[in-house]
Amino acid sequence: MKCVLQRGIDVIVELDTPGHTTSIALSHPEFIACPFASPWGQFANGSPFHKLVKLQFGSLISVTEPPAGQLRLANPDTIKFTTDLVKNIASMFPSQYFNTGGDEINANCYAKDNQTQQELGMLLLKWMISVVMDTCSCSEQDVRTSFRYIYTSYS
Repeated sequence: MKCVLQRGIDVIVELDTPGHTTSIALSHPEFIACPFASPWGQFANGSPFHKLVKLQFGSLISVTEPPAGQLRLANPDTIKFTTDLVKNIASMFPSQYFNTGGDEINANCYAKDNQTQQELGMLLLKWMISVVMDTCSCSEQDVRTSFRYIYTSYS
């Protein structure tokens, strides 16, 4: 690193998230949606454009990168863990820049992960309650009572 810095080169670190994080599931399975899910081609992405590989006869195929698994971004504990991880890694390098990836989210993984769906539902409900409370003179309890059916579905 010292040699690079002496030459004026800024090293920008990348922690590829939220995809390509299956290894975290080995120590913190609660933070990862669909770890090692299969067939992995349905639960992992290569890039937003999918890497195209030219086959022998000139046709193109989409290639995904296993293994499947990505951060549960709606989970508060996952957010704290990821924030701490990024801060820790970023502190190891002098650059003011840090790349978190973010280009390979697989919607199918989140759609089929019950925990993520529950947490996304709670986030949506909290947002809806906040919007309603901001636009009327209602208490939070009044709003929660109005959204009783939705609230009990996600709590």
